[in-house]
Amino acid sequence: MFLVLILMQLFTSLSLSFVGFFFKEQGFSLWSLILLNALLVGVGCVSVLVVRVIYVKRFWLIGIFLHSVLLFLLAYFRPMISYAGDFIILGVNMLFFWLPCNYLFFTRSSKETNAMDAFLYLVAPGFLAILLPPFGAWIINTYGYGKLFYLSGVLYVIPLLVAWRYFEEEKCEMNFKREFREFRGLKTITLLEGALHFFAMLIIPVYALLFLKTEMEVGWFLSYMAVVSFVMGFMVSRYSDMKQQRTLPIFVLFFLLTMATLGLYLVKTLFMWYVMVGIFTVFNTISSPLRLAISMDVKEVNMGFWRIREFFLNAGRVVTLGLSAVLFYYEWYGVVFGLFAGLMLMYPFLMRYKLRELR
Repeated sequence: MFLVLILMQLFTSLSLSFVGFFFKEQGFSLWSLILLNALLVGVGCVSVLVVRVIYVKRFWLIGIFLHSVLLFLLAYFRPMISYAGDFIILGVNMLFFWLPCNYLFFTRSSKETNAMDAFLYLVAPGFLAILLPPFGAWIINTYGYGKLFYLSGVLYVIPLLVAWRYFEEEKCEMNFKREFREFRGLKTITLLEGALHFFAMLIIPVYALLFLKTEMEVGWFLSYMAVVSFVMGFMVSRYSDMKQQRTLPIFVLFFLLTMATLGLYLVKTLFMWYVMVGIFTVFNTISSPLRLAISMDVKEVNMGFWRIREFFLNAGRVVTLGLSAVLFYYEWYGVVFGLFAGLMLMYPFLMRYKLRELR
């Protein structure tokens, strides 16, 4: 399982991490890149609801294959076709790829290992891929985007074959009403968690395009974001599992995240931008495994859990990314950063209140 996850992260870092800059070079505005992802998570929100029976291996194979299809579509590049293909394919892959991936990875997790398992899932593969974005940038500069996308599309055959060879089929039947009831106490904080996840994954990289002018700068920036957080994330996740201490680190980390988010908007030079992104990325990556572990600690972690969690994550993303697209259109960047800083400040207090209800 971990091998497939690493391979997917490697090939994603090599190619799909450049999609935002690719669209920008083709004339798409920054607000349209935010809108692209708002549409993507909207498709994902609907996708996870329409299927009542999930065949884990079959769906996962389809999800890996769709990554390859997307890259060939991008290599063929026709502006609106590629734009629509990106949000449709990655949207339905919330169902086909991410639900089986979450389920398979955390099948054997327990309360004593949840934070560390979440760290291995969320952080470690990205660290292993730190040299791939600069290499991808070199391919773009030397051979063009088309060659990079074709190459990566072919490389996705490797994790496809590994998944086909080593995993058995499993059938999971879904019941949305039951899953909705069983997710009691986590709905609101999961909405917030989804919104905050895409701030680091999307808002910061898109806003960074105001500073970064070449593919190589983008490549090194992505590698920088991966490497600055790895060691601290490992240490805090390990400590949290050993001591079963989740909430105190969350309060401290989210206060620091709030300050770092406000600081990101205030910087005016490329050097200080790198400094503040480094600070933010450390705190965000440390907190990400803890956020996931908190939800896993208080619920039975089955396919129904991952399905309803994915629904609420994407619902939160739709609202905040839709609003962010409008704010980017008017170039009200300070409002965007203020919005997410407010959500970060609110999250630990809401989390403590909801967890008291559950306990």
